[in-house]
Amino acid sequence: MIRKLRFVAYLKLCDLRSNSKRMDYSGDGRNGDFLVLKLKPFCDACSFVSMLFSSLVIAFKFAEMEYTSKVRDIEETSERYVSLSSVVDYDVKWKTIKSRGSHTRNLHKVRQGLDLIRELFQNFLSNNVTNWQLHILVVMIQRLLPKRCSFISISTRMCALPSREQLLLNLNEIG
Repeated sequence: MIRKLRFVAYLKLCDLRSNSKRMDYSGDGRNGDFLVLKLKPFCDACSFVSMLFSSLVIAFKFAEMEYTSKVRDIEETSERYVSLSSVVDYDVKWKTIKSRGSHTRNLHKVRQGLDLIRELFQNFLSNNVTNWQLHILVVMIQRLLPKRCSFISISTRMCALPSREQLLLNLNEIG
């Protein structure tokens, strides 16, 4: 039961809106119409999610490497900037939002990683193993085919995907 609750906590980190009360807001909590989310607590929350990527073993190794490198970059950025909006404001000011290596672009990639994990693990806690694997297959097809990934690549990842029981063991060893 404790493992299940801990896993649910990891999943809640993926949805930043449901996690907004846990995050630390600066000042009066408002900057125009947007809440100001401090960068350091955001990075701390994102580091928990990297455990979920690593639990998928080799199936999503590239996504895990990209996600962790972007989170690491944002952690380094947290020494210079206080909030997510200040990072975006800086990149808007210098017109570097779409540039490679810009912090805003890295934030976008982190958000994509959070969305991917949320989609992959949405049905994980259901008892139907086939349903969970079918759900992952659908998510992989939706996510990877638009990026010109082949069906062979998707089927290879499905073969490398651990079973539900193995994934629970992996999560227990990591957490």
